[in-house]
Amino acid sequence: GELLWLKTRLPSLENNWGTGLLKSANGEGGDPTYRAAQQALYQPVFCHNDLLAGNVMVPIGKGQQCRFIDFEYASVNSAGLDIANHFTAAPESYLITFGTLDPEKDFPKPDVIEKWLEFYFDGRAHPSAHDPVFLRCCREITMGFVLAAEIRWVIWGVIQ
Repeated sequence: GELLWLKTRLPSLENNWGTGLLKSANGEGGDPTYRAAQQALYQPVFCHNDLLAGNVMVPIGKGQQCRFIDFEYASVNSAGLDIANHFTAAPESYLITFGTLDPEKDFPKPDVIEKWLEFYFDGRAHPSAHDPVFLRCCREITMGFVLAAEIRWVIWGVIQ
């Protein structure tokens, strides 16, 4: 059931990687901001696909850039899936760092997700990067990708 639902909501081969979804969708209630968020998140981009905290090197000094490591799963994918995967990795990062697993507590809260999305879209020079309505729509759409991100890692675990 979940896989069939995902195919109707997220970019996949069956809907030409989101193109079919965008053609049939007019956003939530025809909202053009929601549609713009869909377009931004369905867009195929080069993705890391494993952005847990251990793969993000944050500099201590000013003027230095964040670095990413461990690109073994990198590929072209929907931006929304990579972003959702980053958020679903937060509880795992707490497990690795502190030895506790509490997804309800450790999954990023809506305000944190929207601030992260603002930085992400600002870095991509998206014209709506600072629009709170656009960011809320992106957060809502990203949550739809969360299930797909988790299913991917479950499948990975079974195969390993």
